[in-house]
Amino acid sequence: MPINIDGSKGIHQNTTETTQTPVGTTAQRPFNPAARMIRFNTDEGYVEWYDPTFDDWAPVSAERAGVIATGGTVTDITQDGKQPYDSWEWDGERWNPPVPHPDDDRDYQWNEENQEWIEVTEDE
Repeated sequence: MPINIDGSKGIHQNTTETTQTPVGTTAQRPFNPAARMIRFNTDEGYVEWYDPTFDDWAPVSAERAGVIATGGTVTDITQDGKQPYDSWEWDGERWNPPVPHPDDDRDYQWNEENQEWIEVTEDE
């Protein structure tokens, strides 16, 4: 199975086969997870990803409330309807930050102390 790794485009598999996702229990989660890590949690029975905004693992599921995605980038995640940060306000449908999320193809996380979006780089 040919696999191409390109620093600007990521990993590309030229195949009709599958990819095996890392698997483990909740206790086996990485000790120091990085943004956007993904794995299958055998205790929970679903694929999950690490969200540094909430310092939490979340299911990758259309059933999760509060997920809003545009252009394939997750921009706003709430857990069980909880207010993600003290500065965010509820508009009747979702929590909104005091500063709009940047409208580009980069990944950001909210910095509550400075009230700003910080770009997430590959080094984080």
